[in-house]
Amino acid sequence: MQSLEARVTEPAQSHDPDQPVRSPLGRRLEPALYAVAILVVGLAYRSTFIGLGFNATDEGFRASLARRIVEGQVPYRDFDTNFAPVSIYKEAAIQIVFGSAYDFLVSRWAFVVEATLASVVAYLILRMFVGTRRAFWLALPTTFFSILLYVYENYTYDGEFFALLSLLLLLQSSPARRWLAVASGGSACLAMLSKPPFAGFVVFVLIAAVLGGLWLGSDSERYPMLFGVRRLWPQFIAGFSATFVAILGAFALVGAAQAYLYDVFVYFGQSNPTPLGFVVWQDLPTAFSRRELELFAAVLAVLAVAVVSGHPWLRALALLAVPAGIGAYFVRHHDPGDFLPMAMGLLLVVNLLALAATLAVRAPWVRSSWRAAELKDRLPAPELFYFALSLQYLAQFTGTGIFYSYLGTFLSLPAALMFMAAILGPVPVTFRWRRLAQPALAPAALAVWLMLASILYVQNTAYFDYPRSQLHTRFSTPGLAGIISNPANVQRVDGLVNAVDTYTKPGDPIFVIPDYPALYELTGRRNPTRLDWYQSILLTPQIIQHAVSDLGADPPKVVIVETRYEQDYSRSRADQIIDYEHTRAAPIYSYIFAHYHTVEMVGDISVMLPN
Repeated sequence: MQSLEARVTEPAQSHDPDQPVRSPLGRRLEPALYAVAILVVGLAYRSTFIGLGFNATDEGFRASLARRIVEGQVPYRDFDTNFAPVSIYKEAAIQIVFGSAYDFLVSRWAFVVEATLASVVAYLILRMFVGTRRAFWLALPTTFFSILLYVYENYTYDGEFFALLSLLLLLQSSPARRWLAVASGGSACLAMLSKPPFAGFVVFVLIAAVLGGLWLGSDSERYPMLFGVRRLWPQFIAGFSATFVAILGAFALVGAAQAYLYDVFVYFGQSNPTPLGFVVWQDLPTAFSRRELELFAAVLAVLAVAVVSGHPWLRALALLAVPAGIGAYFVRHHDPGDFLPMAMGLLLVVNLLALAATLAVRAPWVRSSWRAAELKDRLPAPELFYFALSLQYLAQFTGTGIFYSYLGTFLSLPAALMFMAAILGPVPVTFRWRRLAQPALAPAALAVWLMLASILYVQNTAYFDYPRSQLHTRFSTPGLAGIISNPANVQRVDGLVNAVDTYTKPGDPIFVIPDYPALYELTGRRNPTRLDWYQSILLTPQIIQHAVSDLGADPPKVVIVETRYEQDYSRSRADQIIDYEHTRAAPIYSYIFAHYHTVEMVGDISVMLPN
């Protein structure tokens, strides 16, 4: 018998039977044209809201860290951050490339390009399991769903992009192209170096390699693209290890290796201990209301009927009931702002059922039935749903739970749609309602709901800013050109920048606490301490002691002290008033109030000069 390695020389491309036969040139160009179409749609749609809203803390934090690198500082050695290196070095590279033309809008566009390219990578993965045209339509909704809150550089998107790229490279590897498995491991390492929890992606690959080889080996000829996953894991691990050793060695050469390992892998756990249960399960299932859990159970039950039923009409009705029921439920019980957790729960349960179904039809006690054989022919390999769930799972590790796992749906969204299309199966030509039993109808309806609800969500929500309908004022600060926010936020940020310009000159030390690290980047002033954002969960006794010492050794010319945390953008929450004496940063505030006095107020924010 011919060996698997002899049979598999290149990853197979599935043929879409509904797609007309094209010329050789057309076949070569078509995948690229669809990829370009996804890129164009993503960039065009996001251009409608990319400049709306501004948060000087979450977004400004990344820019200020990158600026330190541009100015010659080494992260972890010269300043503290729990961010892994890829994201901040990437932002520093953008600052270097654009030079004086760099501003926050430029950074946002770089982020949008990366996020849209992630949809393109997802499309390239999908087309290895289905036809090119179907892969395009399955991936297209991710350009609407994948950016909802964050409109700026984020380490989770970096991790997702490199994990998706790693999976694509591993699927493209073959006996003749083992080096792609090595490159896949390198990309997986970059995912971890973007966000440490993505180290779990390596574990997921190893699990797929072991279990896939043991239980799913009979599929090898049908799914040659899984050769790399099941057989080239040693090369994958080699690529991962070599990349990590190289990065760690580079930090060691500049005396930052030990500090890097502590800051990225230990520091946050010490400053913000998290129960093991939350680490594993995040906020499941408490993130959902009882009504939402009942909805998920109903969707699961209806889809299960569609999976096992031998009657085409019942399968068709069950599938159509899913988007119809979700739409009716959403109109009755939800407003656009509640869309996100509901959507995430739906994608989770659909993909879990898909994974269970693809495994069940291969089980010895089931696979002999005609329905199991039919489903096995129509469903993609279990690994697709497995990795889709894995990437969605890894995305939620932000300390905020499943709410932010939408950042990891580049595969889970299209995989859920693919599953719904596959389980219908052939419909007899004599079926009276044949037009309502098209495989694409139910998933298309669900995709339309996801896209329209995403558009409504974006129109009603800006990250820590007012609804977009209330964002109509432009900043006068040059670094924020092209960005629009609510008048109060614009007045605060512009006013603080003007105050810093009045009392200091470029390069002078200033200190901002606890929020607004964007001011370091916007004013061209430097922070004399090791931390740019004095977020309570980032503060340890050692950090606080260092800060007080640094302020004494290199006194800032201006200190800016908030009375409320910036996330209280409406200035309406009593719990967001800063109680200086009872925060972790109390020693820092005591030092400031003993050595500085207020000279003006910008809104409710104090601008202080030395006594």
